[in-house]
Amino acid sequence: MLGLLECSTLTTGLVVGVVTLLIVKIWQTFQYMRTFKKAGIPGPTPLPFVGNMLPIFWTRGKKLTDVFNEWSKQYGKVYGVFFPTPSIVVADMDLAKDVLVKKFSCFADRNDFPGFSESEVMKDNLLSLKGDHWKHVRNTLSPTFSSNKLKKVFPAMARVAKNLESRLEELARTNEDVDARQLCKCVSMDMIAAVAFGAEVNAINDPDDQFYKHGNNITNRNQKMAALVFTFPWLAKLLALVGITMFPKDDTNYLMGVLAAALADRKLDKQKHSDFLQLLVDAQRAADSGGQGKEQVDSEIDFREDLKTSTRWNRKGLSPSEINANSLLFLFAGYDTVTTVMSLTLFTLAGKPECLQKAQEEIDEKLGDREPTYEDAMNMTYIDMCMNESIRLHMPIFVLRECTEDVDISGVHVPKGYQVMVAAVTFHTDPDIWSDPMTFNPERFTAEERAKRHPFSFMAFGQGPRNCIGMRLAQLEIRMMIAVFLRRFTPVLCEKSQYPPVLDPMTGTPKNGLWIKFEPRNSAQ
Repeated sequence: MLGLLECSTLTTGLVVGVVTLLIVKIWQTFQYMRTFKKAGIPGPTPLPFVGNMLPIFWTRGKKLTDVFNEWSKQYGKVYGVFFPTPSIVVADMDLAKDVLVKKFSCFADRNDFPGFSESEVMKDNLLSLKGDHWKHVRNTLSPTFSSNKLKKVFPAMARVAKNLESRLEELARTNEDVDARQLCKCVSMDMIAAVAFGAEVNAINDPDDQFYKHGNNITNRNQKMAALVFTFPWLAKLLALVGITMFPKDDTNYLMGVLAAALADRKLDKQKHSDFLQLLVDAQRAADSGGQGKEQVDSEIDFREDLKTSTRWNRKGLSPSEINANSLLFLFAGYDTVTTVMSLTLFTLAGKPECLQKAQEEIDEKLGDREPTYEDAMNMTYIDMCMNESIRLHMPIFVLRECTEDVDISGVHVPKGYQVMVAAVTFHTDPDIWSDPMTFNPERFTAEERAKRHPFSFMAFGQGPRNCIGMRLAQLEIRMMIAVFLRRFTPVLCEKSQYPPVLDPMTGTPKNGLWIKFEPRNSAQ
């Protein structure tokens, strides 16, 4: 009898708890809706717990782009959604400029990304940092992405290019079908290992490489968990209690071990390396000796004056925790993005022979029979146009910011703490900006055509002081490797090819691979 009573009491408690949680969530939803209504911000009606995420996950054959374009048509250029926290969507280019540039001081932070804060090693990553701490780390890291520093890491990229050439020779000789995405994954991981971790990895020719396996495990876990914890932020903390995080311990420990060994090697001055890890160590040494790096990528991201009054963040150099977190962020943020853009560009060119021919003619003209240099890679104009068109056409891009104080932008009131989503994805497919927007046409990105458009009509890497810090490196990697792919070989579609590619509606990643073959170029230089 006592056992039955205890069981009944427990059941009653659970029911009361669930009902209470449901009431609280419904109340919160209506409170947020009242805030939007008071501010005159329209938007789709949310559901408790999931907000407006249902149309995102249950697309019924639509792309994520289609969902936001429909919302923009129905509710205008500014509307409110719940993902599941209240977010104000900005689908207007001038308003986007207000948020990302003119009113940057009110939108300098990003909302906490669920899943990151549960990882001790990721707590000091640039993506999540706020306020003066973000300014300090951004200011310290920015010079490592300058043109001068990119030249220094180019030899590490050239070594990866050599490995890729040997793999392409094998694929062409055997006439083997290959998934361009899988191949580009290996290329991207080898590049990250060389540039960020100072490790010589050859996953291109050895997919069983341990660095590749552990790095790939982390990014795969991130992809699988990101949408889930983004929809249910509280779930990230609950999963962490049972040891499930976005950064699995075994994989993270392996990569941190590689990083620690590389750092120890550099501190002992055994060998001078040409990679970003060496640049960070050099910056740390300069800080320790009282030096001050003067080189900046852009004046708009120089926060030294802002930090002079900060008692905590007016220090020089990076802490070990900041180095670890941002080295891992380099892997997380760069790997899948570079892989997706590189592979989609390559696959699309395989299905567009006229564009492919132009790209190869540019490579022949610039390189002849010599190896590519940093300057060559930076001046691959047509390949850059193809890359940008692939991003515009395939990548669902949003720029997220957190409002740090109540502010009005162009008559729209944004409360403190609310998230602002700049829906670049709607700009990228707007027929008023791009004629026949769903057609691949690199000529949209000639200098003349770009000059005709609003500067915020294309936002591949964000805009303003908090844009993507690794933008120049990512562009360099993609241009360089596309040139290597096309210089001596021609990608062609095969029986397994699904053209145009079938992409995941949320992420833009291919669902069934990007299958192609490589043929030797008869006219290769």
